[in-house]
Amino acid sequence: MKQRVSLGCALVNKPKVILLDEPTSGIDPKLRELFWQHFRQLADEGVTVLVSTHQMDDAMHCDELAIIHQGQVLLNKSPREILWENNAVVRIWRDGYLEEHRIKNYPDVLPPLLHSLGLDKNVKRIEIQEEGLEEVMLRLVKNKEEQELSA
Repeated sequence: MKQRVSLGCALVNKPKVILLDEPTSGIDPKLRELFWQHFRQLADEGVTVLVSTHQMDDAMHCDELAIIHQGQVLLNKSPREILWENNAVVRIWRDGYLEEHRIKNYPDVLPPLLHSLGLDKNVKRIEIQEEGLEEVMLRLVKNKEEQELSA
């Protein structure tokens, strides 16, 4: 209820920009979906809607996504672009060994990769794990922290 009242107060004067900090925190899934429908409608009407969230499910609703760590923008693209450009891990169990191959632009590069690996009767299992937004965010933050430590 508190979230709805806050949102209502923010919209009274028909602002051109709305800044929302964790707007769906602590609300049920049905209301959450209604909020996002309303945010989308506002954006379609020309209102700039800025959302701060740690919930990657919420971030998927946004047109643009900036991953920020310690005040620095690590990535700024649409969620779909981020998922398309980022990785999947292909794991192949063969002859008692595990091979891992990290690929970009999954699924386009998967068929040529599998062909080049010469899959044969010794392959016992193949597993493909796509990176979601949360994995991308965690990897980017980890890489940035490792760079800072080595500098």
